[in-house]
Amino acid sequence: MTAQVRFCTSADGTRIAYSVAGSGPPVLFLVLHNSDAELTGPGPGSRHWIEHLTARHRVLRFDVRGAGLSDRAPSRIDLPSCLDDLDTVVASARFERYSVVALGYGVALALAHAAARPESVDKLVLYGGALRGRLRRDLTPAQRNDVATILTVLASAHDDRPGYGFAFRRMFYEQFFPDAPLAFLQELDRLIVGRFSSAVAHAYAAELFELDQTALASRLAIPTLVFHAMRDQFCPFEEGQRLAATTPNARFVAVDSNHSLPLANDPDWPPTAASIDAFLTPDAVSRGAALTVRQREVLRRVADDATGVEAISCADASDASEIHMRSDLAFRAHDHVIDLLGLTIAEVPTTWRDRTAGQSRFRLWQWLPRYLRWYWRGMGGRLGSSH
Repeated sequence: MTAQVRFCTSADGTRIAYSVAGSGPPVLFLVLHNSDAELTGPGPGSRHWIEHLTARHRVLRFDVRGAGLSDRAPSRIDLPSCLDDLDTVVASARFERYSVVALGYGVALALAHAAARPESVDKLVLYGGALRGRLRRDLTPAQRNDVATILTVLASAHDDRPGYGFAFRRMFYEQFFPDAPLAFLQELDRLIVGRFSSAVAHAYAAELFELDQTALASRLAIPTLVFHAMRDQFCPFEEGQRLAATTPNARFVAVDSNHSLPLANDPDWPPTAASIDAFLTPDAVSRGAALTVRQREVLRRVADDATGVEAISCADASDASEIHMRSDLAFRAHDHVIDLLGLTIAEVPTTWRDRTAGQSRFRLWQWLPRYLRWYWRGMGGRLGSSH
């Protein structure tokens, strides 16, 4: 996963950093400030999300104002200005029609963007979000005092002042990831503390705690997939249910987890990732269904005949971005993969590459008939696709 960081200037002159990585159908990945999704190298809480998506999609990410590589001291921090930034980023990256994957607080930005730009957003995947900020929920007086205390603490907790070190911030992280090991929390803290100041954390929290997007969500017609952990300590499970029930074209997935977001080694991550794939690219998933797990792991190339026939696999046409021919085995493996995927040869670019190691067992008289068969199949696919 290689991402080149670029910059653009928002409507009010704020410098915004963004990156584009991967290939395939376009996806906009949204988080807010409180994430370890660094543009130059995501941390342990988001790395698996981004690696999974960029393996299948062209993924656009950006640092919100006040955080990461974007302007750290903007004149305003609020949702309308973040929406202006997002419009600028999308235009700069030349994304026209795309799906959106949003996590945590990023869900609020995703909903507002989808409502403002329904012609651009194809699908929504929302994990761990809520329509109502904390102060818009049914709270007791004591709970409201707790929220006020949180806001006060946020005004200092991220500046690493004495008394507000990792041991203190760990209490917040454990609301999101109560079962995470200490090493994970320490790495998360190292990245997050460097991403934004306490003033920025306070500004975003004050804005989001007062937010209510119920009316906005009720007007969305975009296909939406909502995930929420059943024992989420940060954002109650009922808020995820409310989000899905309010959004007209939404499906809800209750995740059996204590974590606000799945970690790479959590048992709920593989089925979550598979559900997202099936939702975003159902055609690609169905075409790759005939392949085994082993096949899916191996093929980005067809290897020399020294490695054997097991070097054939791919999940879909986007995974089979190029097949390298090196031997007689390569032709047989190539045909096998193409048949399993239901593709034509013309859909998978193929190049001949000389062997660089090992002893070749190549025999011209054995290779030539298969080459001619492969060639005519390929020509037939090209001719068919030209009509």
